[in-house]
Amino acid sequence: AAFAAKAKVQQQSVHTESLSELLLEARSVTVKQRLSYEVAFEPLTQVRLMVPRAILDRVRFSLRDSSGQSKPLPPPVFTALEIDQARQCRLPLDPPQVGKFEIHAEFDQERISDMSDEPAPVIIPVLQSSDAELSATRVQWRTGEKWTATLDDPAWKPELGTDKTSVWKANGAKNSIPMKVASTSDSVLQD
Repeated sequence: AAFAAKAKVQQQSVHTESLSELLLEARSVTVKQRLSYEVAFEPLTQVRLMVPRAILDRVRFSLRDSSGQSKPLPPPVFTALEIDQARQCRLPLDPPQVGKFEIHAEFDQERISDMSDEPAPVIIPVLQSSDAELSATRVQWRTGEKWTATLDDPAWKPELGTDKTSVWKANGAKNSIPMKVASTSDSVLQD
């Protein structure tokens, strides 16, 4: 009896999603965007991201690997590729990653401080993966007692988060999160 075997080389598979966590404050919004990667068959040696021009110089990156360990990543290497007001960067992964891991991008987005009760538009930029188009873009936020916020786009639908918080989801990749922010009329101190 002869032994026969066939080897099949599998193509690398990359799946990505995004969750932006927002903390709304008087003059800015702190954004923590988590880009979730699921990589199969061949480790990823770098991630390629499209970073909006408005935040190029102030975004900070870290890696959370499949074991849950977090570590800061070195400053990104920007390429010459620019599309729709975003520039591509490369973040080397050492060691290369396979399985599930997250890239965390953190930055502050200034907003116009308007103490009126009228909602003011706030546009939150979203980083995109060049390795695989985002299958979903999610957002959740905390406003504290002084602010209210709403999404200004019908493409976003509410879903219940794993921690019972409200998370809003849009299918596919979104370049920005359009919001309206207003101060609450209840923020006046009472005797």
